[in-house]
Amino acid sequence: MLYNLRHISLATCSYSLLLICLLKLIDLTASRPHAEWVRNHVGSNDDALLRRSALRLEHRRIANVSTTAARPRVMLGTTSFSKKSLYFSGTRKLRKQHLTEYFAQGYLILRDLLPPETVIVVRKHLNLSCRVGEGRTNPWMQNRALLDFMYFGPFGEIASQLFGGADAHLLRSTSYAQVEQPGGEDKPTPEYHFDWAENGGRFTPASFTKQSLIKFYVALYDNMPAMWIINQTSLERWLKGLPHSLGEDPIHLYHMYRNGILPPPTDTCDEHVCKSFVPAIPKPLFDDLAIKAKLRLGDVIVHATTILHRSAGHSKLGRKRGVLTLTYARPDTVYYGFKGMTYNSHECDSGLRDSHIGHRPSISEVPHSDCFPRVYPRTDVRGRARLLKVWPRR
Repeated sequence: MLYNLRHISLATCSYSLLLICLLKLIDLTASRPHAEWVRNHVGSNDDALLRRSALRLEHRRIANVSTTAARPRVMLGTTSFSKKSLYFSGTRKLRKQHLTEYFAQGYLILRDLLPPETVIVVRKHLNLSCRVGEGRTNPWMQNRALLDFMYFGPFGEIASQLFGGADAHLLRSTSYAQVEQPGGEDKPTPEYHFDWAENGGRFTPASFTKQSLIKFYVALYDNMPAMWIINQTSLERWLKGLPHSLGEDPIHLYHMYRNGILPPPTDTCDEHVCKSFVPAIPKPLFDDLAIKAKLRLGDVIVHATTILHRSAGHSKLGRKRGVLTLTYARPDTVYYGFKGMTYNSHECDSGLRDSHIGHRPSISEVPHSDCFPRVYPRTDVRGRARLLKVWPRR
């Protein structure tokens, strides 16, 4: 198309066709300095509609959304997941005891949050292969139904309450499914860890909601063993019981954790991201202490991204297990984006580059803020298109 346009004989074009040709060339000739191209070819006597169209193109290029790069077009409110009938009616207001428990332990189990029929439809849209054990990152960027589910579902309102009333933005999502096989691994993460990639390696209690983001764990199959969770009480008890021979007062370590300044245990985060003097956790002890919940279709765990957890151990050969996780953040949260992502990464290009590492803006201030759409409080956004530049899988 570009080759043909460059060889059109403009002398034979009518005035209207000439304007169309110029607009096409502006859109396709990405190698030229775009602002200069517009100034030189769109004069004050040209048609106003052409000028507005050209300036819109210029704005898109200034925002670094390339017209030649892969940029999925996602649109809100166009699928059945935007309808109230797919969710339970009634209030989603958390009680005071729920908030107290969440900030004390780092998680809540919300039974029957979603209708089972809705979860089954979500599972079909994810289209994961259990047989081979398949995971995906940010499936909402390529599927309007999943975006509507994450936007119009109950998650944003609940996250906002845990944020103390702050706006809730969709930060990231992952999905995984597998069938338990003889001698198989506990995929995808058999070791205890926290979701360090989503909060820059900060290991803070759940009450530090700027770093300890809100994450929903949606079971995709019925009667399914959930991830094993180490609640904050068990972690604090372990810290207090560490021997003095390690060179640190264990009570001091406990207070460092409560104040949000303790590095994580050494084996729970990528060593290049988290530098730590805290000893490795004893896996057999933590397996005994872990919360091992079983979830029905419609049950959801909401937890802080800084809570220690691992995949559940195998319990029944041939059992299908699958999960969709949704992470929500406050507008003042700083997210480090695709850097360091190793889990089948498919990340939105927020416009940040290596030069921003020293001082990264919050997710509401990044050049491409549509990467992190605000989901609560909601505005009338039905039919609004979002053009996203997505980093490919690596």
